[in-house]
Amino acid sequence: MGHREKLAGAGAAFALVIGYILVRCLDIGLFVTTDEPFWLGRSANFFRAMRQGDYQYTFQMAHPGVTTMWAGAASFLWSFPEYADRVTQNLTFVYGIDGVLRDLGQDPMEMLIRARFAKIVVSSLAFAASLFYLNRLFGRAVMVLTGALIALDPFVSGLDSLLHVDGLFAIFAFAAILALADAARANRHAIAPWIVAGVLAFAWMARATGLVLMLGAAVASIAPLFHRRNRIGPLSLRHRLESPAFSLVLWLIGGIAASFLLLPALWVDPFGTFDAIWDWSTQAANEGHERPIFFRGEVISGDPGWLFYPVTLIWRLTPIVLFGALALLILAIPRTTRRLIPDAHRRSLLLIAGFGVAYLMAMSFGAKKFDRYILPVYPIVMLMAGYGSVLLARAVACRRPNLRRFALPAVTAAVLLGQTVSLFAATPYRLDYFSPLLGGLDRAQSHIQVGWGEGAQEAVDFIVQDADGADVLVQVSSVWPVFSYLAPTSIRFERFGLGTPAGWYETDYVVSGIQEWQRDLSPSYRTMRENGFEPVHVVEVHGVPFFMVYAPRQLPLPAGLIDASSCDASFGGGLRLVQVIGREGSVDFYFLTTGELPENLEISIALQQEVDSTPRSAWSAWQPAGIGYVSRVSVPDPRSGESPELSNYELLIQVRNVASGELLPVDSTTLGSDGVTASTNSECFYQP
Repeated sequence: MGHREKLAGAGAAFALVIGYILVRCLDIGLFVTTDEPFWLGRSANFFRAMRQGDYQYTFQMAHPGVTTMWAGAASFLWSFPEYADRVTQNLTFVYGIDGVLRDLGQDPMEMLIRARFAKIVVSSLAFAASLFYLNRLFGRAVMVLTGALIALDPFVSGLDSLLHVDGLFAIFAFAAILALADAARANRHAIAPWIVAGVLAFAWMARATGLVLMLGAAVASIAPLFHRRNRIGPLSLRHRLESPAFSLVLWLIGGIAASFLLLPALWVDPFGTFDAIWDWSTQAANEGHERPIFFRGEVISGDPGWLFYPVTLIWRLTPIVLFGALALLILAIPRTTRRLIPDAHRRSLLLIAGFGVAYLMAMSFGAKKFDRYILPVYPIVMLMAGYGSVLLARAVACRRPNLRRFALPAVTAAVLLGQTVSLFAATPYRLDYFSPLLGGLDRAQSHIQVGWGEGAQEAVDFIVQDADGADVLVQVSSVWPVFSYLAPTSIRFERFGLGTPAGWYETDYVVSGIQEWQRDLSPSYRTMRENGFEPVHVVEVHGVPFFMVYAPRQLPLPAGLIDASSCDASFGGGLRLVQVIGREGSVDFYFLTTGELPENLEISIALQQEVDSTPRSAWSAWQPAGIGYVSRVSVPDPRSGESPELSNYELLIQVRNVASGELLPVDSTTLGSDGVTASTNSECFYQP
């Protein structure tokens, strides 16, 4: 290869790496997935443990996600190194890292964005290594096309933009299997290629399933025995046995050394750390996800079956990748085109494709399945597509010599254009790319699980605007950091549910997401649908509803919540007591309006017990809600000093018309009554 060609190859690789980074930085702060707060918290723990020398605490999760935590720790070192001085021990509740950062004067979203960028930079190093090996194994054209397909793929780039393990694991695993293919074709006495391939095998420190690389290493070490021709004669049986063993030892030395270097917990407790990784991985594989998933239009608990990964793979691949991979399969069969594939290329492709198939099958044995779990298969399919595209150009050039000069540039342009169109068709939410050949996102929502926090920013923006600066309480069907990282402090997020009248009244907004209603994980959404309530706002992604925002306090109380109430006292024929909650310094009463009432009412209570009683409280005024709606009135707690729990008392309740001063008559079937006074029982009380 001439100097000019080397420069051209290096320039192409550099451009691909820059493109890889830029694509992954698109809309980097637009949303937060449900898993990323875990990894930001674990990164904080990892950083603290490293800075303070508590190396045993660098092991945070059985994945084990080491490379992700290194990237996250780099963001703390970069922007908030004081964290390790101000936090003296690891967080036990890593999901609450956003509150810890806010208390320390830091914006958790800004910290997450920095951590994402650091992870993208780390990922780009593995991508650069992949390009190096692609060029060595298959030449510049395959390197350019494969690299472009990976860099521009919407689903792969979307996952690779997150502070998570799967994107980083996928690209490192790809680099590792390419390095194995390169080592397999090297001279049988070569040492460096096998050690380097082993070092890249630390991909398994991102996700423990990367141990499948050991199978690839075993095959790669044996493969040369089937095609190598020694210049001085055939290899003896001894050499045939020693060569694979020696190669495997070199590979393991590189992999184990890199693993020990990256995870300091192995320095102090290697056996305990490996046991924890193994135990969690086998448990997850056997038991599946703790919550149901949505697949083929059904809510499934446990293992969704062997079709899960092939089906999701087809849904996620772009048309260009599918066509390129099919081109390789078709052109590799006829003798006239098969001869265009050099033997060395064929062996390397078989090894790499074999690893992809083995990994997919190994993951299919596990009961816990998500589409991202087989992300290492995607770059391998893209390699097949890139090689198939180059093979198509060669086949055209052979059949039409007059097109020889234009075949490869034309195919390259078509591949780049097609993949770019797929990328920008999916922006800003690349995670929600689904093949247009199958109907895209609109059809995918009825067949497979979609959504991972995309659109939450729009939901938050609506609530901020609608609340007009007021403090509001929002309940969410998803985990709250999906929203809290994006929201001002005037919005308080809770998950106490809408299963009580008080819960209904106290909730200003409830937000339900597509993944929760797909998986039937949102009782709030179910309540809204069953009662025919319309959302006040709908967030759509590519025309598909992703979040629905409801305002419960503006809606009538559902009949199911009325029936579930343990209280049953009616005042004046139009006011029904439905719940009582004792809070610090006050007692809150929730009333349902069932008929016509005076405009203004007052309530007074006394607490009575055999050994302890209180004088009647002052009158507290409020305006009851419209018919079918709940209102709340807070009465100062008449107790003083140390007193028993409120539920130990009998509450004597009176309600009067402010205008006339008359007490409203009481009609009660379960509560004691003297005509104008209702007395509660302990079942009326709910702990806040």
